[in-house]
Amino acid sequence: MKRRILLMMMFVASVGAFAQNSDVLLTQQWFSRINRNPAATGNSDDFDFFLLARNQWTGTDDAPQTYLLNAHSYYDKIHSGIGISFYYDKTGISDHQINAKLTYSYQIDLKEDMLLSFGVSAGIINKAIDYSEHEWEDRGDYFEGIEKESKTAPDFDFGIEYSIPKFLFGASITHLGKTVKNDKFSDLRATQHHYLYARGNFPLSEKWDITPSVVYQNVGKINTLSIGTNFFFKKQFWFGLDYRTPSPKDIFHDFDYSTLTAMLGVEFNKWRIGLAYDLPLGRLRNISKVGTAELMLSLRIPRSKVPEERFIP
Repeated sequence: MKRRILLMMMFVASVGAFAQNSDVLLTQQWFSRINRNPAATGNSDDFDFFLLARNQWTGTDDAPQTYLLNAHSYYDKIHSGIGISFYYDKTGISDHQINAKLTYSYQIDLKEDMLLSFGVSAGIINKAIDYSEHEWEDRGDYFEGIEKESKTAPDFDFGIEYSIPKFLFGASITHLGKTVKNDKFSDLRATQHHYLYARGNFPLSEKWDITPSVVYQNVGKINTLSIGTNFFFKKQFWFGLDYRTPSPKDIFHDFDYSTLTAMLGVEFNKWRIGLAYDLPLGRLRNISKVGTAELMLSLRIPRSKVPEERFIP
């Protein structure tokens, strides 16, 4: 019975949330955020490759899954960062979305240790729902005649970042292109998302650093706030916690998406590996005790043996 209730909740939530949310809520987004803010493109002189896999409600059949690939670098002659971003998101039992885009940023060195970056991205977004994948006990008249739907539309983002050695501030708007709409039961939309975020970086000692962060996200009537911090040891090992608040005006407030996340990782020889586990805190935890697992892998390939001196946030 619990599994049946959970699957029904997943279906209702995925159809509703699928119509509203186009961006993926990722825990380890700080390490590569060009899919949310193109202004972060080229924040490294190296070729930066970033892979992330996220499995929500681990151990549950037909649970949401997300795969993200980012790649970018900085080109000093044109004071610009250029990159690509691609993600596949299986939102629920029968729906998925694909987002592929080119990202570009223009960076202005206001001072030796002060950077202002403007970014844009352009690509496509595809959303699809296949109701035939559901195992209906009683389909009823409400879903009669509804089959597979798929829509593709151009997609654009814009963002800005301001960086100094101890602080990073950013703002962005995603999905500025034509909305993906359909007149049937579902509404396949790439709804605009608005982000504001800030992160600090403070040394505690010769070996320890702390990086507190806050991220605000708005999409329609849904508002979320993530507050967290990471501790770095010798700039090589890290661990931390992150708390995502429920939205006070969330149309799906009965599900309460608030979470507490534990993170840890290590960096060695240009490789970076990170793990995160989200534990649900809201009403959903009464039905599903499992959380969300996230694995991150990134690689930085030097472009030259002697890197140019440049302030990198």
